[in-house]
Amino acid sequence: MESETRSYDWWAHFFRVRHREALPGIEDWDTRLIDFLVEVLELDDDSRVLDVACGSGVHLKMLAERGIGGLGFDISESLVKHATEAAAEHADLVRFVEGDMRNIDDVAGDEFFDVATVLSGTFGYLGIEEDLQVLEGIHEALAPGGLLLLDCLAPQWAAKPPIRHWEMVEDGYLLSETHYDPASCVCQIAFLYIDADGRINRQEDPERVRVYTLPELMGLLVATDFEYVAAYGGPALPPVPYDAANADRMLVVARKA
Repeated sequence: MESETRSYDWWAHFFRVRHREALPGIEDWDTRLIDFLVEVLELDDDSRVLDVACGSGVHLKMLAERGIGGLGFDISESLVKHATEAAAEHADLVRFVEGDMRNIDDVAGDEFFDVATVLSGTFGYLGIEEDLQVLEGIHEALAPGGLLLLDCLAPQWAAKPPIRHWEMVEDGYLLSETHYDPASCVCQIAFLYIDADGRINRQEDPERVRVYTLPELMGLLVATDFEYVAAYGGPALPPVPYDAANADRMLVVARKA
């Protein structure tokens, strides 16, 4: 079989657009998440949202449909192009640009935001030192008293036994293999996609995510001058606390000190 190693940008578009749009129940999940964000972060027509590593831009687009504006950025050129086209009718409220979350000042410029979000388990991809750099950049981009929401992988979810999983995506098959190393607290996920032409699409490197405990996250937040506000076990309304009964997801809210 023909085999090709695909770039990060190719995989970013594959997962955040092609694969994501095929997920059962994703529209319901997105609606519940947006309802949760609006209530917990007290968003209204005057709010400006910074969506860090915004992926397909779907969440900022949904906020724009409710009259809430902001800026989304992602390091993937193909995702920024997709997000811009998908939200074209809301160009008066939201825009999308390429940017690295380690250099948020280059993205935000002189603009300040009321709220910043890092969604879809993206926080933790860079390792502790650069994750601190991300938080510092977000802190600088927020207005005084601004809120940050981190939607993180939770240790209980990550610590499950190694998982190998096949699923159908479009007319091809995606194989994922997930492994959590408790010594480093890193979750590694490797993917392989066999497309409709029988071509094997490979990654350059597996994804690696540092999985933080809540106390660890609180420490990172304090180190970057945030005040911890709350942690939730998912995007439910009324909000449910992050605890033993609700621990497969961890949504942490902090305020700029």
